[in-house]
Amino acid sequence: EDVIVYRAELSGAAERPDPRTSPASGTAVFRLGEDDVIDYTVDISNLSNISAGHIHGPAGVDGSAGVIIALFSTPPGASPFTGRLAEGSISASSSLAGVDFAGLLNLLETGQAYVNIHTNDGVDPPNTGAGDFPGGEIRGQIVRE
Repeated sequence: EDVIVYRAELSGAAERPDPRTSPASGTAVFRLGEDDVIDYTVDISNLSNISAGHIHGPAGVDGSAGVIIALFSTPPGASPFTGRLAEGSISASSSLAGVDFAGLLNLLETGQAYVNIHTNDGVDPPNTGAGDFPGGEIRGQIVRE
């Protein structure tokens, strides 16, 4: 079976428009099989107060864009978290925003989608440091291997 692999290396430095200082990092891997299903895993280390994780697009490495699909629904409770944050599948029957499945595949193939993991400590003001970046703390562009 032919599998196409896409990968995103997640870091605070990759956040846009404002790079973040964060001890966290991660890797998201997307495997597109002949069955037109994308199986994915997201592994992270040292990230606190995780609130959400999404694929966003269309946008290049210096742009930002809306959410296409959430990668998980319930964030882990423990902080800081290290390990498998999310795994799942995306297919033509998945609920996508802004694009259909073929459009998502095109964004992956052209490097116009990214993974963003958001954090929030629940205390105002936002953006006070690691563990409190509601707009995104670690990010990585999805590229074909």
